Amino acid sequence: NRLGSSLLVFTLLFGSLTVLAQQDRTTASQVQLLYISLLGRAADREGLDYWVKQIDSGTLTLEQLRANTLSSQSEYKNGLGKMSRTELVTALYKNLFEREPVAAGLGYCTTGGGSSVNADQLTLALITGAKGNTKNTQTLSNKTQAASYYTAHYQSQNTQEAAKAVAEVEHKASTLESSIKNTPSTEKVIDALT
Repeated sequence: NRLGSSLLVFTLLFGSLTVLAQQDRTTASQVQLLYISLLGRAADREGLDYWVKQIDSGTLTLEQLRANTLSSQSEYKNGLGKMSRTELVTALYKNLFEREPVAAGLGYCTTGGGSSVNADQLTLALITGAKGNTKNTQTLSNKTQAASYYTAHYQSQNTQEAAKAVAEVEHKASTLESSIKNTPSTEKVIDALT
């Protein structure tokens, strides 16, 4: 079936879930994680291509892009940018790991030593800190793969569909498979017409 073929091709192109999680991430996957964490969705093709070119050419760093998202992107400002610190930290955990923060982590980020860390740096700290937790690492890998698949295959860019592509994707492979299966794509429209 086409879904099985797509998963096989996707796996061959991007590697196994565990291998991807253990390797240094590509610029594209790092940009996808930025979209996932701060915007709660997969990147659109044009945005992903633009930011990857800017970073790979040395025009912009990933750190500058994270800071730019906070200061310049209305999508962030109208979403996470309007939240209280507790809501922001909770939303970042949900966007990145599909779970609530543990009490100690929430306290540290809201009233403790991490309370003054900007959201862009907090995002980096959460992603970097995930390396010590197999489930968190696998969730980031799965979300990145789901986002990459969506970006490569969507029929037309839709922010709500881009959010659905990464929502509820967690460490279990079945959640990644479900996201890919449910991604509206040109291939699926063609299949339905034939």
